[in-house]
Amino acid sequence: MKIFISKAEDQSASLKEWCEAKGFSLHAESLIETAPIPFTPPPNYEVIFFSSKNAIDYFVDRHGIDPQAQIGAAGPATATLLEQKGFTVDFIPTESGKPNQGAKELSAFVGARSIYFPGARLSAGTYSQPFINGQKIIQDIYDTRQRPVEIPKCDIYVFSSPSNLNSFLSANKLRSEDHLIAWGKTTARSMEQHHLQASHILDHAGFPALLRYLDEQF
Repeated sequence: MKIFISKAEDQSASLKEWCEAKGFSLHAESLIETAPIPFTPPPNYEVIFFSSKNAIDYFVDRHGIDPQAQIGAAGPATATLLEQKGFTVDFIPTESGKPNQGAKELSAFVGARSIYFPGARLSAGTYSQPFINGQKIIQDIYDTRQRPVEIPKCDIYVFSSPSNLNSFLSANKLRSEDHLIAWGKTTARSMEQHHLQASHILDHAGFPALLRYLDEQF
């Protein structure tokens, strides 16, 4: 049994250990690369929301976070990175794999306050959609670029983002019968746009949920 995941091997240690324990092989490789975009943060914001660990790396190390602002994170892994950098996270959605639901929860948390979204160019922007233009500040701080690579045939494919899926399909083919795992509903919708159906959608986008599912199946 061979599993592919569109994350770098050094980010997939728990999955690698699981595969070794089961006697499975793992091909872990990110099919995208990121690059910073020059930017100047707004002078004032009451809430700042990070949708990815890349956004944290490109923002926090260069600019820090306004100490008066509350901080939101799209999921547990993103929140953990912020905490490792010394910040307190005030908001995490109930189910990180369901961004539409999470956006509603974020809207209720923010209320009438201003919110700042530093993130990737061409991001889906699901979390910012409930907010009106005068309330939200959306700023591109990094680019995401495809890095297509031919991947050996696998039994299970785990796609961590629409960008990774699109990059994969630039150099590889998937069949309708392939076992596809989507890292949340946004990635599952991207699969549907390519006429592919996710075999499973992670409600909580992270390795604990992935390993629970794999344990149930194998």
